[in-house]
Amino acid sequence: MLRLAAGWRERAPAALTAGIEKYVRGYGRSGDHGIIAIVSEVPVGAAWYRYLTGAISGYGYVADNIPELSLAVQPHARRMGVGTGLVVRLLADAATQRLPGLSLSVEPDNPARRVYERLGFESVAQAGAAWTMFRATL
Repeated sequence: MLRLAAGWRERAPAALTAGIEKYVRGYGRSGDHGIIAIVSEVPVGAAWYRYLTGAISGYGYVADNIPELSLAVQPHARRMGVGTGLVVRLLADAATQRLPGLSLSVEPDNPARRVYERLGFESVAQAGAAWTMFRATL
């Protein structure tokens, strides 16, 4: 799913690089949380958040106490509400866990940006061609 998220423009999984691998390497450590969307017993999407701080901060870094959200939806399942459902669930989980918010990185022409904006994420910085977005959960 990470490779699919990184390769959204090509609609094909991207190669794993050190820059994107950190979003899943060692997944399951304290603070990692994610969900998978399954349709007819087939995974069609996934969303997760994790803390990426210090030397391994991510593209959507805001602060050490704000985990970064990642989202991927299979091309055939896009525009069906899968991504929205995954993000809504993670926002609710983050609020239940009393996290102050979630951040992410998205390119402005990525259709997922509209999902994030609809759900209250706001652009707080720009790094190269990508926006860093944040939404408070408390």
